[in-house]
Amino acid sequence: MAAKLEQYEKVRTSFEPFFDAEDLASLLDRKADLELIRRIQEQKAERTELGRSDAAINGINIKLKHISVFQAEVAKMLLPSKQSGKFKHEEDLTNSIKQREQIIH
Repeated sequence: MAAKLEQYEKVRTSFEPFFDAEDLASLLDRKADLELIRRIQEQKAERTELGRSDAAINGINIKLKHISVFQAEVAKMLLPSKQSGKFKHEEDLTNSIKQREQIIH
C-alpha cells in the first residue's frame, strides 16, 4: 500500500507544475453545479405545462357539474307522478322544462 501511495505522490508532484489544484477544484465544483441544474431542469414542470393541466382539470370539473345537473334533472323527469303534484298549471311544467334545458346548456 505504501508503494502505491508513493507512486501516486510521484505522479502528483510531476503533474503539479501543469495543474493548479484550486482551479481544478473550482472547475469540478462548477461542473457539479451545472449537472445539478441540468437535472433540476429535467425534473421541473414548465408553467405552460402546468397551465394546460390546470385548464384540463377545470374543464373536467365543469363537465362533471353539467353531468351532475343533467343526472338530477333526468331523475326528476323519470318520476313524473311525484313532480306533477307540484305544478298547478301546465305552464309551470313547461317553464320548468325550459329552465332545465337552460341549466343543461
